[in-house]
Amino acid sequence: MNVARFSFRRTKFDWASFFFSGLTGVATWMILAILAVILGNIILNGGAQFSWRFLTGGTERDMFSVQNAGVLPMIVGTTARVILMTMFVVPVGVITAIYLTEYAHSTSMFTRIIRGAVNNLAGVPSIVFGLFGLGFLSIMSAVISIR
Repeated sequence: MNVARFSFRRTKFDWASFFFSGLTGVATWMILAILAVILGNIILNGGAQFSWRFLTGGTERDMFSVQNAGVLPMIVGTTARVILMTMFVVPVGVITAIYLTEYAHSTSMFTRIIRGAVNNLAGVPSIVFGLFGLGFLSIMSAVISIR
């Protein structure tokens, strides 16, 4: 019986892969170091103002007073918004994906528009869409208030 032997050794060392892997590692460590400096600065300079009341307090007394305001309503509102939007968005996304992969004709104008929108959403960071929406709503509210 003839058994082939496999060697997992490389005959030639790939210097380009080694260099760029190292460069990626250095960039990762630099980002983590910058994050540690930022978090350390926040903890050192803001640690004295942090309290349990700040986390669990509301804004019933004075919303603009640093001593009286808390962030619990903001945390609850953000959590509720994320859960509610997930309940609405996930079914629409799944239905769209099933439609595009199983039923849609690839030459249809409707399918091309949906695929273009999906590619656009996947390729642009969400902060850009948020800033665009903020700018659009600000301009629209200014136009409406002028009339």
